[in-house]
Amino acid sequence: MTAWATRSLRRLRHPAVLPFPGVHTGCDTASRSKPGQAVETGRLVIANGSRSALPDFTTAYPRLVVFNVTARPEVLAQRLATRGRETEDEIRQRLARISLEVTGDYHVVTIDNSDSLEVSAQAFIAALHELYCGTHFA
Repeated sequence: MTAWATRSLRRLRHPAVLPFPGVHTGCDTASRSKPGQAVETGRLVIANGSRSALPDFTTAYPRLVVFNVTARPEVLAQRLATRGRETEDEIRQRLARISLEVTGDYHVVTIDNSDSLEVSAQAFIAALHELYCGTHFA
């Protein structure tokens, strides 16, 4: 995260940015304890997780807001090609089979990450500020 983004997050009321292990591979009881305690005390918790884990997160955190960070397919293809781990055909197949949509009964905020990191970070922080300082978390 850029220094600008970090400073902007600090301006929010009582933020707690808590990365915790196990989110990407599935949550276990131990990894839920610290974020759960933070949520119970009214603090903000930001976690990176998989769309497939959303039902578990919703059960654990009823006021969950999903930030669906996406990019245009051509931008994703370019970024994947830059990594150099997949062939052009593998990238095309990968993009054909994935969905960037969040389906289900969730409060979803979509952030278009097709532009620069700075632009995407500004959009993320503006949406987070609106939610956290607005009525959703009041």
